Amino acid sequence: MINNSYCVLKRFRYYFRIIVVLFITASSCRQIRLWASEKQSDFDELKIDTKSAELSERSKSQLLKSVDPQDLFIHSTPSTLYASPSGLGDGSSENNPASFELAIRSGHVIPGDTILLLDSIYKGVFQITIMGTQDQPIIIKPLNNYKALIDGGLIIGDLHGEKGSHIVIRDFQITNSDTWRGTWLTVQGSIERAPSINVQAPYVSIINNFIHDGGVGVCGYSAARECLVYGNIIWNSGWADDVHGGAQNIYMHSSTKTIRHNVFAGAFKRSVQLHGNHGALTESTVSENVAICKESFLVGSYNVPNHDIVIDGNHILGWAEIGYVYDPNDNVTVSRNIIYSQSYSGIRFLRWKNINFQGNKIIKPSNLSVDIFLPSDDSAEIATYNIDRNQYYQLPQGYKTPFEIRKHKAISFSDWQKEGYDINGFFKYNFPEANETYVYPNEYPGDKRMGIVVIWNWEALDNVAVSLKELGLVEGETYLWRNAQDPLGDISTWTYYGKQYLFPMIERTVAYPIGFNELLLPNQFPLFGCFIIERL
Repeated sequence: MINNSYCVLKRFRYYFRIIVVLFITASSCRQIRLWASEKQSDFDELKIDTKSAELSERSKSQLLKSVDPQDLFIHSTPSTLYASPSGLGDGSSENNPASFELAIRSGHVIPGDTILLLDSIYKGVFQITIMGTQDQPIIIKPLNNYKALIDGGLIIGDLHGEKGSHIVIRDFQITNSDTWRGTWLTVQGSIERAPSINVQAPYVSIINNFIHDGGVGVCGYSAARECLVYGNIIWNSGWADDVHGGAQNIYMHSSTKTIRHNVFAGAFKRSVQLHGNHGALTESTVSENVAICKESFLVGSYNVPNHDIVIDGNHILGWAEIGYVYDPNDNVTVSRNIIYSQSYSGIRFLRWKNINFQGNKIIKPSNLSVDIFLPSDDSAEIATYNIDRNQYYQLPQGYKTPFEIRKHKAISFSDWQKEGYDINGFFKYNFPEANETYVYPNEYPGDKRMGIVVIWNWEALDNVAVSLKELGLVEGETYLWRNAQDPLGDISTWTYYGKQYLFPMIERTVAYPIGFNELLLPNQFPLFGCFIIERL
């Protein structure tokens, strides 16, 4: 009896020691991982490691059950809350983070709170149902710009506009590490890839994020009213098959969208599709963006009218398709855009009752510069079209009749002017001769992002000088630029001394999609370049 008890005790001590050793080893490994994460010096070094980052559905479930949501974020005034992929704390400090998945649905997050994500990889598609107010939105951002990486996507809201409103998402890198992108021969509809950011609530702001290789980069439909999409760099969205949805840099419709200072640098389908079968873009502004398009820059709808839209100051590489199937649309302003198109048209207006088309520059090697389809109900609407001060450029071998209003024959520029259009405009059988540069400072300070530089290199220079005074750079400090067609790979730093910077327009690269061995768009250099400027 004593001997048996002694044996049991001895075995118990043996197994206890093993458990203690395993616990200490696991704890040490966790500390090493935390230390390594804290030592990351730049988000480019934050690699996507699906084995170490992925939590199984079972472990996620166990995690959520192990923490009582009622114990999280007990506070009555707006506070800063900390989160990590698998935090078990109450979110009160960096050393006591809560689970990000719990934080974004906790009933104790209040308007005015800021949720800071610690440096790590957050793998999965996360739905945000917490809510701010107009005066006190909830801000969700990384503790360190771009070093919290979402490998999957974010859904903001619940499709009904009842949850997730008044949320700000900023300064993330959002991607999808899944390498299966299909092939161009893949059966239509056989692939699904979640949107990087899916806005399903009103009053949501998406600001200064790097978004790449997801499904749609940013999408928002009927519930996504009063939505701001600002300063995001979006590239390589979608997958290779024949599906028309799910493969754009941005796919949005409905009312009161502000889309400004973004770079849409190529997708498997259209880069920009502000469109819907049963929804239309209305009362919205699309201004000073860069759109490098695989197909057209589309604003339109199948079954409902578009109205009260301003498309202003954009740089569009591809043709602009303003309007789609629905007839008629009402009231569009297209102004100050530069459109460089090698497709059939420079710009096509489809079935608009009122058009204000002024101060644009259309560069079109050949074919039609302007192509207007009249509303079917009243051809007299053309009397209300305000078309003036536009500049048109074609190659010498281009069309001699590059203007067409449907139901009428194509005409020359002189006949176009006789019709009363572009009295103060001009047409040349040559491309522009002088370089054009544009600098757009970041309108949301406090981020690493300083602004965006756009260069039209008509002079074909190897290096183009640009003044960066508008960005508020400090002399003696070091800054970084990123080529917008390869933001994570084509990077350089320099020290600012108050002089113009020479941007290199040759030997630039384009990023391949994750898991795909073809470029979605050709390199636009040396003719066109876009650079993102950041402080270190």
